[in-house]
Amino acid sequence: MTQVRPDRDAYLPALDGLRAVSILLVVVSHLGLGYVVPGGLGVTIFFFISGFIITRMLLSEYARYGTVWVPGFYIKRVFRLAPALIVYIALSASAFAAVGAPIPVLDVIASIFYAANYYILLHGMGGNAVDSPLSILWSLAVEEHFYVAFPLLLVLMRRRLGAFLAILLGVCAAVAAWRAYLVVALGTLDFLPQRTYIATDTRIDSIVFGCVVSLYAFWVESQRPSSRHRRILMALGSRSTLVVGALMMLGSLLYRNEEFRQTWRYSVQGIAMVPLFLHLFIFKRRDRIDGFLRSTLMVYVGKISYSLYLYHWLALTFLAQLMQGSAAWQMSGLAIPVMLGLSVASYHLIETPIRRKGHRLAENLVRGRGRQMAIADLHSAERDGGDGVTHTGRLPIVHS
Repeated sequence: MTQVRPDRDAYLPALDGLRAVSILLVVVSHLGLGYVVPGGLGVTIFFFISGFIITRMLLSEYARYGTVWVPGFYIKRVFRLAPALIVYIALSASAFAAVGAPIPVLDVIASIFYAANYYILLHGMGGNAVDSPLSILWSLAVEEHFYVAFPLLLVLMRRRLGAFLAILLGVCAAVAAWRAYLVVALGTLDFLPQRTYIATDTRIDSIVFGCVVSLYAFWVESQRPSSRHRRILMALGSRSTLVVGALMMLGSLLYRNEEFRQTWRYSVQGIAMVPLFLHLFIFKRRDRIDGFLRSTLMVYVGKISYSLYLYHWLALTFLAQLMQGSAAWQMSGLAIPVMLGLSVASYHLIETPIRRKGHRLAENLVRGRGRQMAIADLHSAERDGGDGVTHTGRLPIVHS
């Protein structure tokens, strides 16, 4: 039987490969093939990945040190995301000002403070431009709102992971019901069609599904070998369930009813991805899917996916502004080398060196704090007895 061993500290090349799939769906869709390529699915996959990897990272720290130091997490996120974003916003503002379509100051402020999604809904974005290069930042706003809240909740619930899982599943159900209410009862598709697509309160479940998979696998490790939860995890990660998930995903793409697409589609897609993530990243089965995702090209595209997500949109919107009236294929042809050049430069010159500094700083701080907190946490667990955590060396065994 396959052992349930997430190996939380191990690098997962296939995860970068899946990031590549998600960003390629977005880019190809925006290059004019949106009628056949589901760009929205690319964003949903990326959300799921974010929830999965962030939970995995936090649980890894908890397993090593018996605690999660939230400031260290925020330091890593700031060094990971902010530098490339600031350069992107500055370059976008300069480029559009140079062609006589300056980006409004409020657009820039909303983007810097990760409020682009609600700002777009309440105010709109773009000024006199054909389209704004900052409008793509709505998804970063959703993720940042998640980053602010989730680590704090995980720390609060770290001794009650079974209950936390139930809460997260409840969040997924509540968000789906909220979308249905907005669309069916209030009719938002008629007056605010983007409402359920870009708002945090209607898209956060796509991230939470990823959290659930990572957290459930971690929690199941603490269960008895005969536990039904181990059997459930094995069943959810089986090849037959993987086929069912693929069929669910295909159905969610083929069914074109607009009410479904703006309500239940995201939930169906989130559920459909569960067996894939278990198959690839928990049980780590080596097959053709894994081999494709682990290929050198896919892993590299996944590594530059953040910069590519940003700069593909700057290239397209800038050329649309500059070449108004030109054929779409001409703009797309010019946009491809521009977006690739800017993305590679951003990744190697901005993202990577600054991210490494941030990780070194956070890891040094976490290690120092972990040595202090682990001793206090161990003594607390011994005193409390029924607190739900038994520490055995460096790996906490978490009980329901």
